[in-house]
Amino acid sequence: MLREFSDKVLLGSLIAAKILGVDNIKFGIEDNKPEAAQALLASVNQYLSESIQQLAPKYLDNIPKLEIIVAKTKYPSGGEKQIIQLLTGKQVPKGELPSSIGIIVQNVATLYAINEAVSNGLAMLERLVTITGDLVEKPGNYWIEFGTPVSHIIETLNINIAEHASFIFGGPMMGQKLTNAEIPTKKSTNCIIFDTQNDSNENEQLPCIRCSECEIACPIALLPQQLYWYSTNQQWDALQQQDLFDCIECGACSYVCPSKIPLVTYYQFAKSEIKHQNLAQQKSELAKQRYDNRQERLLRIKKERDEKRRKTAETRKLNAINKQQDPDGKKSAIAAALQRVKNKKGSHN
Repeated sequence: MLREFSDKVLLGSLIAAKILGVDNIKFGIEDNKPEAAQALLASVNQYLSESIQQLAPKYLDNIPKLEIIVAKTKYPSGGEKQIIQLLTGKQVPKGELPSSIGIIVQNVATLYAINEAVSNGLAMLERLVTITGDLVEKPGNYWIEFGTPVSHIIETLNINIAEHASFIFGGPMMGQKLTNAEIPTKKSTNCIIFDTQNDSNENEQLPCIRCSECEIACPIALLPQQLYWYSTNQQWDALQQQDLFDCIECGACSYVCPSKIPLVTYYQFAKSEIKHQNLAQQKSELAKQRYDNRQERLLRIKKERDEKRRKTAETRKLNAINKQQDPDGKKSAIAAALQRVKNKKGSHN
């Protein structure tokens, strides 16, 4: 994307800067992508020389400060919080978003789509997807429309997965292994790996030996081993106290585990279970609130009916007393007539 469309990515970042009202743009590129860094640098220089600037004069009041930072390649430095700390030295507080410290992070595909939408009026209907793996004869980056089933990609690229029915949706570390080739691509699909799978070793999980390699590898400084134990024992409260949801599921802990424990799988299960329980609790609280409101409404209706009955009974009792004192109703009629006359005189005065 940066090698071939760096000018559009740059314009997308400038449009985003205008919308967000920011005046400082940092591009972070790993040092193993020198061609991408060079292409972006050329686009920035061209923009500053007013060649590209003429394409978007209406988007900008002031030219933001543009900075390209080539960082050392280290997985998973592309994570949102990791790249913020790498490029700015700032840390996002626990439980908050980058916007809380005045930072917004966007990837190049989003910036490209922003420019296409604003400059050319084009909706985002496709994205650049990496198709790779040793089963792919022509690995590369392909523009693929959203909703394209994987089976169509397999057929178009003549990928032979007859003996290996599974494939990975996503990167090699954080990707998800799937077997249904009819699953469609979507806007978050950035890579599909068709690789020779050695499934025979997947079930060779050994007991944890407490080597702490997972803790050393964790980029978030969590305690993967402790999270693993809490997950296996379904101690959901303890997991949240251990900041389970700070885990970015990078897979580093699973990769270095000598016991081949799929740690991330346990964390994913625990997260989904906690979310399910929280949702069930919210539904339960909502149902209780509806029940309490209904009971309150029924009690109010009962009180209103009782009050109505009481007033009706008092009226009947009063009518009965009046009937005894004035059987033919003449006194009441005279009193009512006198009251009307009195009211009429009062209104004239």
